[in-house]
Parts: sequence; structure tokens; C-alpha cells
Amino acid sequence: MLAVNAYMPNYVVVTRQNEDNVGFIETFNAESGGGAVLASNISFSFKWPYIQMNTNTNTDKVYALTIPDDNIPRLYELSSGAYSLTQTGLWTIEDGTIIFDLQSSEQKDTLFGIKVTGQYQRTLSGIQLLENNEVKITELYDLPEYWYVNASSYNGAADVYYALINNFPGREESTLEQQQILIVDFADCEVGSATPKPEANLVTVKNGNFGQLQFIAYYERYLFGAGINLDNNIAFVTVVDQATGDLADINFQKEGITEVGPLVTHSNHGTTGYHMTLFVKRGGGGWVQYYLTYNSNSQTINVVQEEREYQGTEYKYFAAGTVAFNEY
Repeated sequence: MLAVNAYMPNYVVVTRQNEDNVGFIETFNAESGGGAVLASNISFSFKWPYIQMNTNTNTDKVYALTIPDDNIPRLYELSSGAYSLTQTGLWTIEDGTIIFDLQSSEQKDTLFGIKVTGQYQRTLSGIQLLENNEVKITELYDLPEYWYVNASSYNGAADVYYALINNFPGREESTLEQQQILIVDFADCEVGSATPKPEANLVTVKNGNFGQLQFIAYYERYLFGAGINLDNNIAFVTVVDQATGDLADINFQKEGITEVGPLVTHSNHGTTGYHMTLFVKRGGGGWVQYYLTYNSNSQTINVVQEEREYQGTEYKYFAAGTVAFNEY
């Protein structure tokens, strides 16, 4: 029987953190009732936001990169989807290297992360997983000094990496309101050798009245973003213009929100609708999971399903998320 990797459009794999700062990797149903339908046997204590997740569409694997309390980065590999979340690999980085963020390139068979190369210097790097728990990290592109990656996404078809970058806070020169989109083209880059250097472009985000972006998610030709305006506690979803940095008003705003969690894009089912899952936290309440559709013709967001609220000590954060796959 031929095994084929396919999107499970109504499932996402998330890391949920409880009030003791312990993280749990679980599969959630995005559109039919919500809630966790599957849990892995992995747990780890970490300080938010030191967790990133990604899915490899070729190997049907989910990856979770975290920096636990011992400050030694760990990269977990799990079988992906609605029916299995079994750990299939674990790599630890014990040489003192600190690396954040996580994206994958199926065409180049590699992962990408952000290596800490100085107090205010971050470097986009390739991550290759080797045998015997070894990891090869190749520095590829230095971010502008005093800027760090807040969120990222990847265009697997074209091998283009997207990062939402912010100024480091606490410096006189810091412009906390300013954000940029870093766009790095890896199409002609050999990740393991770091040559030739990838082409890169920076686009200033024109936040306007929207507020700060917190997450970005690329799907097909669209770069979606989710964020919050802390002046009025309004969460929003937008489409980011990759050439100008403009944010489009696509008719999704929610009041009374204090936190924005991960934004995960799904298959568009061959229609004009682009499906996504968003987690937000209500002030004085719990986390709410939205299943959304973006219509590219009307350029608006529709709420397909607003799930029940997740409250209590087990739901401190929905810290990271990625799409689930299924093998059939």
C-alpha cells in the first residue's frame, strides 16, 4: 500500500504550557468541537516563549525546539498527525550554542533556526540532524545588529524564509513600535556549506492603527499575520504585503484580548478559502481557539468555528503550533 503524506486540515499540533511552566505537546481538533484529541508522552519545563514548532511535509514529522530550564536546547522529533504523536528522535545541543526559532525546507532536507552569536547579534542558520545525537549548525545570514526574530514562516515551494523581527528593548535607540519582515531566498544556497550566501531583503512593517504583529504564517502566495493592539486590547488577523509591508484590513478583530497565541495555516481544499487556526486569550478568562477562513476573492476573514474556552491552571499559554499531517 502506498503511503501518501496529506494535510489533516482540521488538526493542529500545539505546545500547551501549564502554570508550573511545564509544556505538553498535543494534537487539537480545529473545527469540530475543539479540545485535545491526542497527547504525546513528552513534557519539559521551560520559560515562555522558548518553544518553536514545525512540520516536515515530506517525512510526516513534527519538530519542537525548546530551551528548558537547564539552558540546553533540545530538538524533539515526533510522528505527526491526528493518530500518533510518538517521539522518534531527540537531539541535544550541549556545546553552549543557543538557538531559537524553527522552520524546515523539505527540498533541502534541513531545518532553519536563529543562532545567538552575540549579545545583540542573531544569525539565521541551517540545522542538520546527524546520527549519534549530533547536530550540524551552519551560519548563513547575520540579522541587522540589535534586531531579533519574533516569529517566522517558510515558503517551501520557493525555499524562501520569512522572519518578523523586532528591536531589542531597553536601549536608547530602540524603536519598540517598529517591526520588519526579513525575506531570505535560499533557492540557490547550499545550506551545509553556507555558500553562496542567500539573497535577503528587509521590508518595514507599516503597523498603522493595527498594533504589534506577534505571529506570521505563509501559505501559497499569502503571508498572514496575527497580533494585538495593547492600547485597546484588540486582536487582529491581517495579510502582510511582502513588497511594501502594508497590513490589509481583512475584517477580523476581537476585543478584550490580552494575549495572542500561535497562528497556523492549513490547506485551502482547492477552493478560494485559506484555512487557519488562531489561539487568543481573553482578559479575565481563558484561551479561545478560532478556526478561520480567508476568502481571496472578497479579501475577508470568516469565523468557521469559535471553540470552547480553555481555562484553569493547565492553560497558562498556547505557546507554539504547527499543522498536522496524516499518513494514509
